[in-house]
Amino acid sequence: MRSMWADKVMMNLVEIAPEAVVPNHSHFNEQAGIVMQGVCEFTIGGETRTMRSGDVYVIPGGVEHSVVRSDGLALGLDIFNPITHRR
Repeated sequence: MRSMWADKVMMNLVEIAPEAVVPNHSHFNEQAGIVMQGVCEFTIGGETRTMRSGDVYVIPGGVEHSVVRSDGLALGLDIFNPITHRR
C-alpha cells in the first residue's frame, strides 16, 4: 500500500495479492474507491458484490467491510475523508 494525502483527503494505492483476505473492519472516515485491476469480492454493510476493473464503491464511515481476492493480483485506489495520519 502506498499512501498520499493533503489537508482534507487521503489516498491509498493498494495491491491485493492472490487469495488475500482483508478482514472485516470499520473506521470513522468515509471511503470511496475504484478497482483498477483484477476482480475482488467486497462485503460492505453485510452486502456482498463482485467488483471488477472499473467498478467503484462508497463505504460510509463506521460501516463494516471486507475484501476477498480469488486468483491473480488486484489493484485499487482508496480515497478517505477525513485523513487519518500524516508523515
